[in-house]
Amino acid sequence: FVREMEDLDGRHKESAEIKSDEKSSPQMGAIDLILHPPVNFSMVVKGIYRSGFPTKKNFPFLTTLRLRSIIYMCEEEYPPANLDFIRRHGIKLLHYGGTGNKEPFLLMKTSTTRLAV
Repeated sequence: FVREMEDLDGRHKESAEIKSDEKSSPQMGAIDLILHPPVNFSMVVKGIYRSGFPTKKNFPFLTTLRLRSIIYMCEEEYPPANLDFIRRHGIKLLHYGGTGNKEPFLLMKTSTTRLAV
């Protein structure tokens, strides 16, 4: 099957062809891989990204970024499925617990943010 990706501006297209096994059914070669970025995903600067919390459906997309580390800024423990994903891909987890800021007037402590950055 063919996988196509565009950068965040939609300018660059990259495709990779993966040939199906001769014994597989004809439908196997027609499957398109759909990549799902995490909620609120955006590039901050080249090589640095921000997003909401990723789920299993986001893992194929995250793999394409070749991440080296993830800064996790929540009080809760990092979920086992996500820990397994980062371990398999050699990604370092930097966990800085902090209260969320989903409410419009609830801000994360500046000291926590500075420590993480």
